Amino acid sequence: MRTRRFRRTRPRNVARGVFLNPKCCNIYRNDEDDLRRMAGFLRRSYAKNLCDPAWQDFISESYAASETFDSLRGSQ
Repeated sequence: MRTRRFRRTRPRNVARGVFLNPKCCNIYRNDEDDLRRMAGFLRRSYAKNLCDPAWQDFISESYAASETFDSLRGSQ
C-alpha cells in the first residue's frame, strides 16, 4: 500500500489551527476564555520578536483571516 505524503506549506502551529481553522480538532474548546488567554500569550511572544518577519506575517495573517483573533486584539 502506498502512503500519501502531503507537503506542508506552513509549519504546524496550534494557534494557527485554533484561530484560522476553529472547526479543526484541537485541545482547546474554543471558548472565549481559552481564546483570550491564547491571544495574550501570542501578544507577549510577539512583543519579544517584533523584528522577526515570520512573526509579523503570522500576526498579520491571523488578524486578516480570523474575525475571532481580530476581535480579541484589544480585549486585554
